[in-house]
Amino acid sequence: MQDNYQNEFKKLDKCIKDLWNEKSKRKSIDLGIQTANEVMQILGIPDGELSIGDKALDKAFSNAKFKNQKMEGWFEKHPYFGGGRLALNHYEGNNYPIESKFYQLNRSMTKARVSAITQLSSNWEDNDLTMIPDYNIGIDFFLDSNANKLLLVISKRGNLRVLELTEKLSNTQVEIFRKVNGCFLYDGIDPESGNQIQYEPQKTIHKTLWNAFELSEVNKQFYLGISEHFELLCQHLSKNSPKGLAENEINELAKGFSSRLLGRLLFLWFLRKKGGIISDKTKYFDVGELSSTDYYASKLKNLFFNTLNTPIINRVNNDFKTPYLNGGLFEPHENDWKEYEISFPTGWFDSLYGHLNSFNFTTDESTPEYEQIAIDPEMLGR
Repeated sequence: MQDNYQNEFKKLDKCIKDLWNEKSKRKSIDLGIQTANEVMQILGIPDGELSIGDKALDKAFSNAKFKNQKMEGWFEKHPYFGGGRLALNHYEGNNYPIESKFYQLNRSMTKARVSAITQLSSNWEDNDLTMIPDYNIGIDFFLDSNANKLLLVISKRGNLRVLELTEKLSNTQVEIFRKVNGCFLYDGIDPESGNQIQYEPQKTIHKTLWNAFELSEVNKQFYLGISEHFELLCQHLSKNSPKGLAENEINELAKGFSSRLLGRLLFLWFLRKKGGIISDKTKYFDVGELSSTDYYASKLKNLFFNTLNTPIINRVNNDFKTPYLNGGLFEPHENDWKEYEISFPTGWFDSLYGHLNSFNFTTDESTPEYEQIAIDPEMLGR
């Protein structure tokens, strides 16, 4: 998949990586606009209809566009318009029934704030009264205050679906962009039935976008991968018992061990999303050349039992950054077989981490009003 999307969406992937790595906030604004432009080109807008640099920044909102002074204060100041804000008419529907906005917020991108800003313009998908040819579909881009993360937001009757572009293009996002590639180039064919329908581009384009940004399908694919790794490990442990138990004795113990291990690793993946919590020096999640069996014995046992389950003052492994979590999640159970070598299928951790890295993670739980297309903490309960 990595090679496929590097060829298929390599420009977008490069824009996202450049945005993530750029230290200059001023340069990051231009990179954020370039990233938004690349998304719009994938959707079908020709490059020549999109502005870059100062030409893009010239399209700033007038102050009258904001509902009040408090809302105006949510945005970063414009780089060169005195008193202006970084809220731009990114694409204004020259030849397509689409318009997009580009914003940079000067503080956290809360759900309420993002939702309110998407209502600054009236768009086709807002309600029954606007679902007429005179209105364009609205797409909103939000650059965060640190200027290294870009949100792509679409709406439907006040409900939002949000795609976060940060660090790199994930495999999940590749699948989404494949579904919407060229969707603005409406040809009068219903994308689901394949039948010719009455020419109503807004309805068909918006339906394609909205369906592609559906979180339930992402969760389904994520859960299937986790389930496959669970079954593979259970079957392996049933035939390679750490204590030499018979197959009929080990089955339930293997399920308990596998379920708890996956739960622990998912929990830690969310902590890694928050950043700065788990020590980087020890490279706990770098399998390297180790076999899965040796990796668990040398790194994960150390992380689980000697670090996360051990107060910092009592540690002997020189990790004094990773916090002590005393909630019991990393307390060793009898069937953790802490004192035994546990055999894992060949390449099991490489495969699992590859699966986890194929998805975006968020620490905010999605709601019907605000669906972020990422794995959220609700998945831990499943």
